[in-house]
Amino acid sequence: MKRSFSSHLRAGAGMPRSPSLVAEAFGDVLRGVRIRRDLTAGLVAARARISIEQLDLIEQGQMTPRLSVLFRFAGAVGVTPVWLLDEVIAWLAPHARPARDTTEASPRITDQDFVYQLIYGAHARPWRSHL
Repeated sequence: MKRSFSSHLRAGAGMPRSPSLVAEAFGDVLRGVRIRRDLTAGLVAARARISIEQLDLIEQGQMTPRLSVLFRFAGAVGVTPVWLLDEVIAWLAPHARPARDTTEASPRITDQDFVYQLIYGAHARPWRSHL
């Protein structure tokens, strides 16, 4: 069984070093799946209800889409939003910060919290009070 990237992380470890790296990862993943499925930029932009210019900026890593647009992208290229985010997380794995000392006690970060922080930033506070 494949373990998710965040299943073994502690709070604060494994986050990307730069927010622009998240945008680059998402753009690279989106462009890759679009090309592999032989879809034009115009078709994906129309299906996702955004302009081709916005799609170009996102694919170049110069813009990060909102969560609602991420869902529309997933539908536009024929994948699930979870698959799309899983690919982004896999892309980011080699770029993650090193984990802290294993003797340090800290709460585990859940997949849901990891994705929340990935989208809204490493310093965003999740809706749960225990983090």
